[in-house]
Amino acid sequence: MRVGDAILLITGILGSVRGTTRLHKLVFLLAIEGKIDIGAEFIPYYYGPWSPDVQEAITSLIKEGLISVISENDQLRISRHI
Repeated sequence: MRVGDAILLITGILGSVRGTTRLHKLVFLLAIEGKIDIGAEFIPYYYGPWSPDVQEAITSLIKEGLISVISENDQLRISRHI
């Protein structure tokens, strides 16, 4: 499974995720707890695990029109397009 697939799986199950920090954490948990190699390297960051691979995948999925990011009450919401 690649990083983009993990993001699509998470947003598909949850419908949307509030904030990129939370999305990074969920992808991290999927990889670590699910023992799934998604090909992403994580580093400890200010608010938890962060990965440049996840950030690149988010940007790519937005450009491909597979997910959207909306500002809602001063927070970002990441949603999957069906």
